[in-house]
Amino acid sequence: MSACGGPARYEIRVAGVLDGRWAAWFDGLQISGQGEETVICGLVADQPALHGLLTKVRDLGLCLISVRRLDTGLCPAPGGQQARGDPPGGPAAIGHHTAPWPELTARQELSANLEEDMTEFLGTDGGQVADEVTGLTAAAEEVVAARPELVWDLVADITRVGGWSPECIRVAWLTEPGRPQPGARFTGRNRFGNGFEYEVTCVITEADRPRAFAWVVLDDSGDPARPSSLWRYRIDPLPGGGSRVRQRFTHGPGTSFLREVAAEAPDQAAEIIAARRDGLRANMRATLRAMKAAAESSHATGAGPG
Repeated sequence: MSACGGPARYEIRVAGVLDGRWAAWFDGLQISGQGEETVICGLVADQPALHGLLTKVRDLGLCLISVRRLDTGLCPAPGGQQARGDPPGGPAAIGHHTAPWPELTARQELSANLEEDMTEFLGTDGGQVADEVTGLTAAAEEVVAARPELVWDLVADITRVGGWSPECIRVAWLTEPGRPQPGARFTGRNRFGNGFEYEVTCVITEADRPRAFAWVVLDDSGDPARPSSLWRYRIDPLPGGGSRVRQRFTHGPGTSFLREVAAEAPDQAAEIIAARRDGLRANMRATLRAMKAAAESSHATGAGPG
């Protein structure tokens, strides 16, 4: 088998602990905890499939430790034991770095040429609502006639979201001074079309000006490693000084209003989940259009994002 050709077994090691409910999100690969780290291991079809897995690691805000191609059919056993013939830090290592894990840290940029995985994901494991909700994604994008730095400053000013989004009506910093940096917290108040309102607490996981900005929404447990959802903006420069802005939502393994509603009506869960996904997409498109107008107005006048 060539190094970049057909199927091969890989071990992806990340900081933090993921439980088995994420297996479907990672295409059924083996997930095992080893202390404060998680090992994702199994057969990967080809290099594009590997890139897709690494993109999913990035989308979850996980800190990448290493990626290794295994020369044996065995994955590391739970508890830190190594597979036979695969010594720690051996020649199969693709890359390795370490980083602190206070909650979720700034994401390791996996590769400059990794494209966003825009596939929709709906688990089908026995029709269980938990599998159908976890990993659900929605995405939207806009081309903006403004430089990436200006666009990033706008999307990272989370207090402005309430003026753009059809659903999020107010955002406020919980930490002072309120700055877009990993670990900073803020609250968001949302309102559905029927008038129902609820508030969530969020933690910034990535603030890489001018390329990316991301946060997780906490559930009642308050654990950033098992969030209710993950949100990410990616900003790519375009010729002539413009930007392509991509916004992505991923439902995490934590509890959420969607999960609870779908669980209460399992016979209608698929329709409920699909409707929420479509609503998210529509709201994200509207939010990006409003942000685009603000950015292009500031760009035309030469003023800052404020």
